[in-house]
Amino acid sequence: MEVAIVNPVQTFKYQEIAEKALILRKLGLPLYKIGFELGVAGKTVLRALKWIDEAG
Repeated sequence: MEVAIVNPVQTFKYQEIAEKALILRKLGLPLYKIGFELGVAGKTVLRALKWIDEAG
């Protein structure tokens, strides 16, 4: 019997936080505060918001 080993799709941190970052942004929080709350840099938050905007 042969079984193919499939690598799981890699997700990046900005993809993981995108939905939460969007919610916090809609609540009026600045990027640096969102980053602090989610444990990432403000640049990561900005990338997450851009990514979710492009996807939607």
